[in-house]
Amino acid sequence: MKRRSTQLKSEQEPESRVENSIPCPVPGCDSKGHLSGKFDFHSAAEACPCYHHLTPEDCKSIYQKRIKLSADVDRLEASFGDKKELRQRPLQKSQSTYRSQVDRLRKTKTKSSTSESTRDEPSRDREGNLLGLTSEFDLNLFRQAQSQFAEAKQEQENHDDQSAKLIEFGTFEIESWYRSPYPDEYAKLRKIFICEFCLKYMRSAAILRRHMAKCVWRHPPGDEIYRKNNINFFEVDGKKSKVYCQNLCLLARLFLDHKTLYYEVEPFLFYVMTEYDSKGCHIVGYFSKEKHSLMNYNLSCILTLPHQMKKGFGRMLIDFSKARARLLSVNLQLSLLQAITSVRLRTALVHLRSHCPTWVSSAIAVTGPKC
Repeated sequence: MKRRSTQLKSEQEPESRVENSIPCPVPGCDSKGHLSGKFDFHSAAEACPCYHHLTPEDCKSIYQKRIKLSADVDRLEASFGDKKELRQRPLQKSQSTYRSQVDRLRKTKTKSSTSESTRDEPSRDREGNLLGLTSEFDLNLFRQAQSQFAEAKQEQENHDDQSAKLIEFGTFEIESWYRSPYPDEYAKLRKIFICEFCLKYMRSAAILRRHMAKCVWRHPPGDEIYRKNNINFFEVDGKKSKVYCQNLCLLARLFLDHKTLYYEVEPFLFYVMTEYDSKGCHIVGYFSKEKHSLMNYNLSCILTLPHQMKKGFGRMLIDFSKARARLLSVNLQLSLLQAITSVRLRTALVHLRSHCPTWVSSAIAVTGPKC
């Protein structure tokens, strides 16, 4: 997935973004056909007919058989009536005949075109040869399951393609990495415009300009608990500033695959890190923690915005969460995100001392006037 963050050059610069189809990575494939049999093209190896030793016509045939079988099952279930009595009913003659036919088919393996010693092994370019491994009946069931999975995955990708791909955030245009559950009227847009101070999302650049002319916010809500040079930390209560924290979670979901909480923000505290200049406090990243954690975790979720990455801000966010936990005498336990980054942090233990001398030397909270 392509990830980029570019700074806007001018408001009058025309937008040019061409969505090119992604070619199939399997050598010798022209991207035509789909394993599900429902679509005409594919872009992934798992949906490639050539990868599975099939042709587009074979995939369409499997799809038609799967649709017919699904319709037959639905018709039979509708004729049964009460499903609770099915186990008590004796088998009908047609059911007994079908069972005998299935047992007979499963005893006969498919004929393989190659011997066991020369059987193709699975590789990145082709699936292993499945002929001769099992019966034709079971192989058809497996192919139908593959077809159904490929169809569901392609439909999910098509749904994700309809979500917003770009956000305009301050002077930056950032490409999203994942799908965020914005309302439908916003999720279907190619670009979402977000105020970098109050995090309100809008449909167009004109609406954003009108909003910025009236927006009085120049820093996150809540208390400023730390300031060093042009770096600030704000403690935001999810209960007191619910809308802001919800918008922050929706923004974070664009860049975090594992994030599942968007609207239930009341039990959490959000620590927003900003960079101050003459225009205000520009958000760099944040971390959140539960107000009452059963496992005594001092960090729940952490994010550095893409255009602020590779500047050391991620390490400082984790350092700050640890210093905050020590100040409050919280039992430090590493969550998953912290464990991943802990190896890098061992070489940067002095980073917090250079930025937070008052916090390290004494257990006194650093406070200051809001910017």
